[in-house]
Amino acid sequence: MIAYVESFSERQGFRAFRGAACDTSDLVLIAQNSILSRDGGSLPHSQESLSRKGNQENKDRSEFMGVKSSLVAVVFAAAAFHTMPALAEGDAANGEKVFRKCKACHAVEEGKNKVGPSLYNIVDRAVGTVEGYKYSKAMIAYGEGGAVWDAETLGAYLEAPRKAVKGTKMAFAGLRKPEERADVIAYLLQFKPAE
Repeated sequence: MIAYVESFSERQGFRAFRGAACDTSDLVLIAQNSILSRDGGSLPHSQESLSRKGNQENKDRSEFMGVKSSLVAVVFAAAAFHTMPALAEGDAANGEKVFRKCKACHAVEEGKNKVGPSLYNIVDRAVGTVEGYKYSKAMIAYGEGGAVWDAETLGAYLEAPRKAVKGTKMAFAGLRKPEERADVIAYLLQFKPAE
């Protein structure tokens, strides 16, 4: 709103309100005072003339606020997108450190199941398909539904396992920080068959 008042006051030659925050009724007063001061203090304009002028100013203000609102939305969306780490852009070295929280139950070596299944070649693997591991009924059903451990699915599961797959055996509460999830996924991407 302040930017509009600055623009409006300069356009009307009424600089006393420059930079002041105000509501719609203040803008109407600014417009009326501006007209009065420009015309020597008399009110030469009819009420209809002021009404038309006020309508045009409201239209100008609406257009300006619409553009301003759109710009604000774009800036916030860009900022949110920029600050959210992409899962593929995680730091594998840091992911190895974060993975220490997982080591009690998971291994990254092929065929080495512990309390949880081996996470070797997990990225882009169908859910519930590690040979020799006994999955919960919930995880089997999730996998039979066509789920794949892509970066998005892994990210959601690592954030809140019991929320992502209700009835999972995994007791871990999850990784709350998005950058930690991205880092673990980057770390797990290293463990796959040579191409």
